[in-house]
Formats: sequence, C-alpha cells, structure tokens
Amino acid sequence: MILKHKGNWENMETQAYACYLKNEEDLKKSSSGGVFTALSNAVFRMGGSVIACNYNWNARELQFDLAQTEDKRNEMRGSKYIQALPNRLYSLLGEELAKDGGQPILVVGTPCQIAGAKVWYRNKKGKSTRPVVFCDLLCHGVSSPTLWKEYADEIQQKLDSRIVQLTFKGKEQGWLRPTAKAWLEDGREILVEDYAMLYRSRDFMRESCYCCKFAKEERDTDLTIGDYWNIQTVHPAFANMRGTSNLLVHTELGQWLFHQAMGQLMVQESRLEDCIQPALQHPCEKSKRYRDIHKDYDRYGIQYIIEKYVHFGPGNAWVRRIRRKWFQMKYRE
Repeated sequence: MILKHKGNWENMETQAYACYLKNEEDLKKSSSGGVFTALSNAVFRMGGSVIACNYNWNARELQFDLAQTEDKRNEMRGSKYIQALPNRLYSLLGEELAKDGGQPILVVGTPCQIAGAKVWYRNKKGKSTRPVVFCDLLCHGVSSPTLWKEYADEIQQKLDSRIVQLTFKGKEQGWLRPTAKAWLEDGREILVEDYAMLYRSRDFMRESCYCCKFAKEERDTDLTIGDYWNIQTVHPAFANMRGTSNLLVHTELGQWLFHQAMGQLMVQESRLEDCIQPALQHPCEKSKRYRDIHKDYDRYGIQYIIEKYVHFGPGNAWVRRIRRKWFQMKYRE
C-alpha cells in the first residue's frame, strides 16, 4: 500500500488508549503491551521502513538502525536505558526520504531525539512524498553510554563472552516486576539487575535529563508510547498484567497509522488525565545521595559503587552487616 501524500497532516486533540497485542508470544517478548510491534507490522505491510534503536554489540552502545522486516525489528524490541547515539538517525532518515514512493517511515526514539529529528526533517525533506510518523517514548531519562560501556567491559572480561542483546524489562517475573538481562555470544543468559538498579536510582541520568523540557503532556509528535502503569486501577476489566501499553495519538497521521495497526491489538479508549505519570509531568530528579555516589564513581569506578550502593540493599540486617564488613575489608575503608 502506498499512502498518497496529503501535505500537512493536522494536529488534533490528544486521544489516549490502552493497548496490548492479541498474539501472546509477541506480547511476551515485548517490554510492555507490544504497541511498537503492531505499529511496525502495519508499516511493513505497506512496504515501509522503521528507524529505531538497536544494540551494537561490537561498539557496546545503542545506535539507530533501519528495519524493513519483522526479524530485524525484533532485535529492536525491549527497553534499553542507555542514551543512543543520534548520528545514524539523520543519515538513515535522509536515505529513506530520497527513495521514491509513498511508503511510510516510522521513527521511534526518546522525546529529545525525536525533536531533533523533526527539526532536521523540516529542513531536509524537500520534495519527498513519503509520510514520516514520529513516535516518542514516555521517557524517564537515559544513562550515560560511558557508564554502560564500563559495566559491559567488566562483565565481558569476567565471563569471556560478548553481550549481543539486552533488555531492562524482561517479563519472567511479570510485567510489574521487570527483569534486566543480557544474552551473551556463547548463548548464556545473564542478569544485569545491578546496573538496572543504578538506573532506577536516578543517580546516573544524563545531566540534561534533570532539566528535560519534553517531560510534559504537550508533545510535538504524531504518537507517544509507553507503559500504562495504573491500568489495573483505571480499567481493571481490560488490564492485561502480561503487559499493557499506553498510546497517545496527537495528529491525524498518527491516528491513520494506529488504525492500520488496530487489527493486531486489543484496544480500550481512555482519558489523558488517567494516563498521567511522572514522564508527562516533570523531569527526573536527583536523589539525595547524588553527589556522594558520583564522588565515589569518579574515584573508584563502577564496580565499587555497585558493591557499596546496590549490593547492601537485599537481605536482612545481618546479611547487610556481613556485606558491609566484607566491603570494608576489600577496599580497606
């Protein structure tokens, strides 16, 4: 299917939905309700392309990548709390816009990445007839690529195998209790929960994340996707605890693509006020220990702060005392 170019697609009053995939296997492999899978499948059926983040295991970093098949798209699924390098986003989008035809392009990223891409697109699109659907995420902030590289290097050296894929929201213990895990080149699957706990602590976000101007209800995108965390309260009869996505539709173009994807989704109309979460209200905030943990990181590195700030947490008071004593002996504190 080729979409005839309409010119300027109009903004509309934001419409809110709760969604999840009908296909149980795909839902299980999605970090939330799988709306990204449904939207990208709709794009593929029309001969279009998807630009989103993928893990480059050689460089140990997130990069934007192009998918035109479900297999390639599947590599992009799963939440990754690391900043992606934006350079390939522009080159890939430019290459796709240069192709003839009306096949749609779906671009997915954090709000700041999509804002940059839209500015670039408005200046560079020229006479392209391909509609571009910009979809941002309900983002709580991203951690530094350097921090992840240091962590990944230590893991790979210790286990003598490279990380080839990862997600910070596996569903082995359910959607509400996400599991951070990685897959190694030799086939092993490992937990990376200690790194995920550093992320959730809000201590290692990019500095710009603490003053993010995109953490608000108003969005300059076609679609916004994320988790519908309070679905069991707002729509208890519809809630799927294997994962439910929150989808916000802001433009006619976004609404058009959503309608193309609806056949693969269970959908419940909702209200924007019922979807409000921190990512739609304010930037993430630094924790009270922010300065202390960064001083320790600058002085000792990532393994030290994981042992000091993460490993003391689980267990009873006796277990924590033993860990602290071992830590003090190891680092002579």
